[in-house]
Amino acid sequence: MPASAPEFSDLYTHAHEVLSSVLAACEPGALVAGAMGDLPTDRAVHLVAIGKASVRMCVAAHAGLGERIRFGICTSAQARLGKPAGFPPTVGLMRAEHPVPTAENIEAAEAVRFAVTEFGEAARRGDPVQLLALISGGGSAHLTLPAAGLDLATIQALTQGLLRSAATIQEINTVRKHCEQLKGGRLATLAAPGPVTALVLSDVVGDDISAVASGPLAPDPTTYSQALAILRKHSLTEEHWAVADYLERGRDGEHPETPKPGAPVFARVEHRVIGGNDYAVLSASAAAERLGFRVVRAGCRTTGISREVGTALSREIRDLRQQGERGVAVVIGGETTVKVTGTGAGGRNQELALAAAIELAGLDRVAVLSFATDGVDGPTDAAGAIVTGQTVVEASRLGLSAPAHLENNDAYGLLARVEQSGPQCLFKTGPTGTNVNDIAVALAY
Repeated sequence: MPASAPEFSDLYTHAHEVLSSVLAACEPGALVAGAMGDLPTDRAVHLVAIGKASVRMCVAAHAGLGERIRFGICTSAQARLGKPAGFPPTVGLMRAEHPVPTAENIEAAEAVRFAVTEFGEAARRGDPVQLLALISGGGSAHLTLPAAGLDLATIQALTQGLLRSAATIQEINTVRKHCEQLKGGRLATLAAPGPVTALVLSDVVGDDISAVASGPLAPDPTTYSQALAILRKHSLTEEHWAVADYLERGRDGEHPETPKPGAPVFARVEHRVIGGNDYAVLSASAAAERLGFRVVRAGCRTTGISREVGTALSREIRDLRQQGERGVAVVIGGETTVKVTGTGAGGRNQELALAAAIELAGLDRVAVLSFATDGVDGPTDAAGAIVTGQTVVEASRLGLSAPAHLENNDAYGLLARVEQSGPQCLFKTGPTGTNVNDIAVALAY
């Protein structure tokens, strides 16, 4: 613990220390290495890896298993860079994008389907095999394989519509599970009766394995009726009529449901959650304490509309500051949502931060930072943002209206302009190779 209270002049050093600590604690390779020591040694390992952490997870698996990995597929946007050092030579690396799938995603999903089908056939022959599945956030987009009668363009439009509607990740994945071929436990059907160990790096609030990457190996408690209700809730049925029609026919029994809890296909499937947002909150809190802050509240499972969460967080730290508190922090983690009605650029973390900045305007020695642990906040090159009581003051000096930018979903536009003439506003880490939701920290110096 530092001998004196933290100083506001060190804000940006503190912010980067918190971010770095979170990313170190949630490093996928270390988490995988600590979770697979008891895999059977007498079986040939088949491997599939999907999601934003897939490459690092594969490297760690190879370090631990070596030549025992006989065959596999890894999907990643990093495939365009080629296989990194330490990547298992017997595993194919295929490109897949996030969050909106491309034709490459379908090719990658087809390869995963083939790999798991081959594993299931080997198990039925009695071969000594083991499937190791490495699952992380972003895997749902990677496993895009439209149901019969739907096509890529339909799924792309559906994904964009759901993302813009402020639907939760659970809602988005409920719909995806019921209009695609591999999600919602359907991959487990292909793997049965072989033994499966799934190591899950969770990007879902509450670490629900049926929601992470749309639960390809997990029982699915949701139904066609629920998926259809989600489209109706967000007024998407008319625009996405082909999907709505498919879901209606599924509800009426024309399409088979996803496998449910208790289904025999899950008898030999084991899931292990090796990391999640709670790890990130704990590491952010520990970092703040090392820097000399007293953490007055640390909470996971934060959901809701981004701007509303940002306003509430800033009011909490503002009230502490006005009560005379110094050197205190509030840490929250989770995943908020943005209702996109404007034409600007930004992501949920930048929108949260801008709303916080509006609430803190003019107040001294306070700050809020919010960032996506995967390094990508919305369709921008930023991971998130950091704001103070002077951010909106500086924006006004530049002739920018923070409320107008917020209304236009253009947090990135305002923050980028402000930092051109002042302190840093945007975190730009690039893709981090992990994905455990978001972290927001409010500081009062």
